[in-house]
Amino acid sequence: MMAFASPPPRNLWQEARPVTGGETMRCSPILHRSPLSLGRRLLLAAHQAADEQDIRLAGHFLALLELELAHRPGADRHALRDAMILMHEALWSLRQPAGEPLPA
Repeated sequence: MMAFASPPPRNLWQEARPVTGGETMRCSPILHRSPLSLGRRLLLAAHQAADEQDIRLAGHFLALLELELAHRPGADRHALRDAMILMHEALWSLRQPAGEPLPA
């Protein structure tokens, strides 16, 4: 039976990262972000669908986000709720025919 050698430990302080202008930087570590919450991922998916003019799919993502906010309280619940309201307003404006005035 063959034994596989484990790779050597990575030294994050000495790995090169590309920077603007083709230079490399060897003094800062590669930082890992914490994973996004489900609510944040649903909001990002709704934004991407709206950017791609798929209004129906963006609406479905926002409906899922509403369910997520109703059943799972989180630390960023208020910020997500505000962002969801703004996204609903953006979708509403995308659904309106061009040149139609907004209601007063």
